[in-house]
Amino acid sequence: MRYKYVFLFVIIQLFFIQAFAQIKVHRIGTSNTLNTKDGLFYSLPRTLLKVDVIVELRENIPGPLHEYAEKYLGLGKVIQEQSSHYEIKEVRISTFTQPDPEQSFFVYIDKKSKEDKSFNLSLTKSGIIKGVNLSNTVGQVNYEQVNVNLDSNNEKSLFNYFADHNFYQHIDTIVRRISIDTASFEQYFYNTTWLEKNLEQKAKETSEFIAKLRENRFLLLTGYQETNYAGSMVYMDTELKKMEAEYLSLFIGRTKKELILKSFVYLPQKNATGNQMVFNFSEKEGFISGPSRGTGVQIKIIPQQNSSAIDRFVQAVTTVEASDISGFYYCIPEQTNIQLLYNGEIIHETQKLINQFGIVVQSPSLKSEIEFDTETGMIKNIKVR
Repeated sequence: MRYKYVFLFVIIQLFFIQAFAQIKVHRIGTSNTLNTKDGLFYSLPRTLLKVDVIVELRENIPGPLHEYAEKYLGLGKVIQEQSSHYEIKEVRISTFTQPDPEQSFFVYIDKKSKEDKSFNLSLTKSGIIKGVNLSNTVGQVNYEQVNVNLDSNNEKSLFNYFADHNFYQHIDTIVRRISIDTASFEQYFYNTTWLEKNLEQKAKETSEFIAKLRENRFLLLTGYQETNYAGSMVYMDTELKKMEAEYLSLFIGRTKKELILKSFVYLPQKNATGNQMVFNFSEKEGFISGPSRGTGVQIKIIPQQNSSAIDRFVQAVTTVEASDISGFYYCIPEQTNIQLLYNGEIIHETQKLINQFGIVVQSPSLKSEIEFDTETGMIKNIKVR
């Protein structure tokens, strides 16, 4: 009787192995090959980082009359020469995925099996697995949107009031003395020419006009214009201040601000050691493509070791033979802390899931309905049939 139960147990085991052995999943490597073409390929996703950097450019532009600022206005500290300064204002890190060439798999269908060979494998356009035997194959795309508002002060004309009359009228008086017999008289001729103003003449005229503007403001604010029609005094005072500022800029110069957005893509490597450089940056030149100049902005990725316990458990399990497992491979991503460093200081810090820093394991050998997360490669839902 005892041998009867043992024989029945062996028969049941063989039945299950045969029933679920018609579908095998093999990892694609550089050394292994299969003598069959009856199958499908799929991949797990790997994580890439998109680093968006917003830089402010400040350009100091000297005014065309800066040489005479101290002489006519008493201004000693004005912009003397043109210079540029770049400053990192904001950094944003987002993630996106692509098929991982190191995590590609072949789903093999055994023709010799008499069991039902039908199954449904759902993939994305790039070949990342979405699900197995899903009743609803409509996929959903998940992405992180980055909104950047670039509000730049980028005026085409910085010194509008410098485009004034560049010539002045010069009149020469010519006196001709005419004598007829004993009478003599003088005849006057006027020779009019236009001469180009030099910078000092323009500076003197501009300083006189600034003084006139200030006098007009003084008269306006001290009651020269007593009647205020619907806020007209406020409007006139505002316009006079704007005009004064425009004329003063001819002496003190202007500072132009501009925001620049540039994006970089970085592929995290699990076995990489130390900090890795993302791009070169200089406060005088901005983004630099060559490695010899500027300062490197580095990235530091610190795994939180949330999948290490699972990895140790999987490595310890040796009782199940590889040939007995016919489930689909899926990924358990690793939670990481990401730091961006410039001149040794952290300028941005965030936490992201990185797939290739985690582990890849295989699902049970069961006929089941499985839904995968296309962003992480993790199983979202599983239903055993």
